[in-house]
Amino acid sequence: MKIAVITFCDNGNYGSELQAIAMNDLCNLLGHNVEFCKIKSPNKYQRIFEVLFSRIKIALNCVFNKEYRYFYKRLTHNSKEQQLIDKE
Repeated sequence: MKIAVITFCDNGNYGSELQAIAMNDLCNLLGHNVEFCKIKSPNKYQRIFEVLFSRIKIALNCVFNKEYRYFYKRLTHNSKEQQLIDKE
């Protein structure tokens, strides 16, 4: 059977590359033919700008929007509780 694997490349994360290689090896071992569809990740500087912009947007929403501040507070609180549960 022919299998297409869609993956990001050139994103500075070797984990995604290793995962793609492992998937290729496993599928070949099972007798399948693998084709990779590599998606080029955005420019590194563009990605940094997007992350900074989203963090600034969250900070401003937390300052000026009461509903968003409550939502974000609950979201981070739930995340911390989940981390504590995972450690146990």
